[in-house]
Amino acid sequence: MRKCNAFACFAVLYLCLPCLAQKRHWSRPCGDYDTQSEMNQCAQDKAAAADTKLNEAYGELLAKLKDDAFTRSKVVAAEKAWIAYRDADLAASWPLRPKEDPLLTYGSAHPLCYYTALAEITNQRTSVIQEWMTPREGDICSTQLARCGTPSPKASAGN
Repeated sequence: MRKCNAFACFAVLYLCLPCLAQKRHWSRPCGDYDTQSEMNQCAQDKAAAADTKLNEAYGELLAKLKDDAFTRSKVVAAEKAWIAYRDADLAASWPLRPKEDPLLTYGSAHPLCYYTALAEITNQRTSVIQEWMTPREGDICSTQLARCGTPSPKASAGN
């Protein structure tokens, strides 16, 4: 049996790293994969994707509110409060004492459960923000944020 010299091993590893670093496209529900490691990674990637969508929607809303500092400040405050709520809600679902290992406390499926719940709550928040930006004709309860980018009735009345 031949020994692999250090340079050859390093070269093979170096060439394979980009393949390992690429995110996998998860086409099935995370619980349908064969190994716990795959399930956990799937859930983590889906939570990250949900967070990206949330940040895009939030950025779009803030951009539409660029000329309305008052409403923008309310949206920023609401988002900060939602993040605190999200974190507290997840912590209440899987309570941990300081320095406690979630894998020892809840088992190897904990990342699957945690990241699935994180993705769910994040997707719900994204829907709320997108709804704020979507005017609904005839809905008297539709949020004023749906009209962002259009002059408010008070601003128009002063003309």
